[in-house]
Amino acid sequence: MSEDVLKTFIVFGFIAAIVLGSQYLNMRRRARVHETIEMAMKQGQPLPPELVDLITNRDPDSQ
Repeated sequence: MSEDVLKTFIVFGFIAAIVLGSQYLNMRRRARVHETIEMAMKQGQPLPPELVDLITNRDPDSQ
């Protein structure tokens, strides 16, 4: 009985690790994009429309 419980915890633990890992990596990607935009704005660089579309999750071909 305890082996079945352990196997269940392992399976759900792997699923949770995958979901949480994915969320963490997405959070880090957004933070890097934010840092890049902040640095470009501080240096007076213009933001390309493609980057704005990426940030706002708009489809660039929808216009």
